[in-house]
Amino acid sequence: LVSRKNCSRAGGRTDWIYARATGQSHLVPARVRRRSTCELLVRLDLPAGELYGIQLVSAWDDLPTSQADAGEEEKDITEEVLGYMGSQRDIVTELQRAESFLGQIFVPSSSSSSSSSSSSSFSSSSSSPYLSQRKPCYEQNVWQTQNDVEHGLLEGSWVKKGADDFAWQEAEHPMVDECPLVQGGWAWEEGACGSRMLSERECSRCLRGGGGSILFAGDSNCRDIFVEAASCVLGDWDPELPVAREQTKHSNSSVRLEGGGSLDFVWCTKIYEIYFAMLAMLEKVEKSRAEGGAGAGASQQHLVVLGFSIWDMVVHLTPLAQLLLDIDPLIRVAHLLQSKGVAVMWLSPIPRTLRKKGMLQGERDVQLSDWRTRRWARKVAEKMKRNGVFVVDSFHAAAALPEAFDGNHVGIACAWGERRENFGDAGRAGVCKLNGRLIARTILNSMLNAICPIKEEHTVKSAQILMPELLPSSSSSSSSSSVSLSREIMLFLLHSGKEEAGGKGAQLVMRRDWPQGAVGEIRFSWCLYCAENVHHVVVLLDDVSQGACFDSFCVLPLPKLLPGKHSITLAYFDAHEMLVSSSSHSVDVPWSDEMTSNVALAAHGGRVVAAFSQSMFDASMTIDGVTEGEDNGWAYYGRIEQAQLMIVFSAPSKINRILILSGVGRSDHHLTQVFLSYSKENEPQLSSTSWEPLPVNSSRLAEDVQLVAPGRLSILPGVSELLLYSDFIEATAVKLDVMASDAANNNAVLTEIAVYAL
Repeated sequence: LVSRKNCSRAGGRTDWIYARATGQSHLVPARVRRRSTCELLVRLDLPAGELYGIQLVSAWDDLPTSQADAGEEEKDITEEVLGYMGSQRDIVTELQRAESFLGQIFVPSSSSSSSSSSSSSFSSSSSSPYLSQRKPCYEQNVWQTQNDVEHGLLEGSWVKKGADDFAWQEAEHPMVDECPLVQGGWAWEEGACGSRMLSERECSRCLRGGGGSILFAGDSNCRDIFVEAASCVLGDWDPELPVAREQTKHSNSSVRLEGGGSLDFVWCTKIYEIYFAMLAMLEKVEKSRAEGGAGAGASQQHLVVLGFSIWDMVVHLTPLAQLLLDIDPLIRVAHLLQSKGVAVMWLSPIPRTLRKKGMLQGERDVQLSDWRTRRWARKVAEKMKRNGVFVVDSFHAAAALPEAFDGNHVGIACAWGERRENFGDAGRAGVCKLNGRLIARTILNSMLNAICPIKEEHTVKSAQILMPELLPSSSSSSSSSSVSLSREIMLFLLHSGKEEAGGKGAQLVMRRDWPQGAVGEIRFSWCLYCAENVHHVVVLLDDVSQGACFDSFCVLPLPKLLPGKHSITLAYFDAHEMLVSSSSHSVDVPWSDEMTSNVALAAHGGRVVAAFSQSMFDASMTIDGVTEGEDNGWAYYGRIEQAQLMIVFSAPSKINRILILSGVGRSDHHLTQVFLSYSKENEPQLSSTSWEPLPVNSSRLAEDVQLVAPGRLSILPGVSELLLYSDFIEATAVKLDVMASDAANNNAVLTEIAVYAL
């Protein structure tokens, strides 16, 4: 976008603007650059597949500019301006005006140019081992990367992930309903990498676990993040600390940590005050090493977090060029700290979106908007990064949501511990307290991901992709619009990975982040603007609703799915639940072992009865879902005549697969001979005569297992896993008789039994 608003060539004055885009699942701040004397270029990096509303407002009117430097971003804003010339606007007030809405734009996905391109467009991505993966922001912690600092100011977007991703958020807190940002589960994602919001427990463990001390030295922005860290360490939503109270917020604070360390805040408004705070930390580290020995000191992980630049802009009125020289001593001390194993971070300022009122003696009112804060943040971040200091980006997450804080602070000045509507020295009404806290926690989370990077444990699963066929329209509704609304409909079917893909045109891929408890997944995109009044789409499988989608890209998990022909219907409704259009698709689903569930599991209603259980090795351990641990499982003191166990299902089930684990983690105590049978009785008993041998499929047995008689198997010593297949049989229970083990006394430890059935 290019803005040419109110440019006066003769006076050398122009406007500065603020812009952002809001979609169903993303909220993206714009990047504003000067294109010429009279033109501002607004760049929006928008994720594809969404409809966005574009807002553009004036942040500063009648701003001086220079034609000579017009080609370079913001360089024409001279230090002599000092924020006094022109007229600053309150961005939040401007965003609430109807005139701020510039229009809508739909960003199509690169593969959605035509409905017929779904299979070909997918083939390019399926060549990758994963369909979707983001590189983690940090593979190593900040202590391991002191000389290779890559992190700077990174643009990104707020992403709607759902409230379940916010484990730190207390759902029962009375103010959550006031805060749509928190309630909707929005999270900040840096554009260059992927990270996740740490839970309250992970946050506390991270801050406590280094064994050293953490120093926050700086201004109110630095204090806000300290208060957030302290609330995490103390496990208190509203910690009783002086710095967390309006009357005593300009004070120091300390919280003791495990291992003799501390979490400290030192209030600093001048560069030399931060310098002396860093020297005190250096002395503390050296003293700790001298008292505990070099080895003990090296094992402690200390951290220094610096926060400065706002006071230089709005109170001291320090020119930016001078500030960049003034921080040289800080960088020298930072290098000394790093040589002692101390990590050093700098918190960038958040954008100022309101006029700064002079509160102190001799302090003048200053007009300082986001354009100048961004320039300072970028310049200081470049120098810090260049000199090996880790940069924590506070600017961009806050820049996207100016209404989430009071214009100057995100934490204590926003009074997130109090129930009131007007707060902060800006007095902005109606700002949600928890939205401000979400920004503070987001900034802290960026630090935590660098301090304690958690390598995501992604379960990689095999899945096959089925392409449903569009059926001819069976009604008089506009079938042409139905076809054009939906694109790239696919059915993902969880696959055991041991067989070839089944079904017409099926492809096998590796998937991570598979939805828990789902055997299948319907994925498709649809056009939000191609038909009038379409509000949402309802997905039906065999005429049974699976859920509704309001976003342009829809993913719906299927907890149950059987083989055979199925129909998928996409029904499009308006805001009044009136049907606008629909389309039907047919898919032939092949068999997959993953369609069955473990009916023996206690959590699924299974129960176990044993003729005898050894002390500390109760039979209930065989159906608890725990599959490891040498002391986990059922044993019987070697009493073979009493080594009987039956598992009763909650309802009659069609079973076809049994997994038996024994002697896990042991050198012996494995099953070597067993007899398996099943019952159809409503109330089966161990002593009943109605048990039938399990019809085991011998062709699917492993090489170390042999079927010696119907239901009776011989297993080589040392084998922990026994997997048995059979044809589907109706059963209410299965029984296992132990006949031998590889222990000297014929005792065994039966770790787990899983019985899979439809």
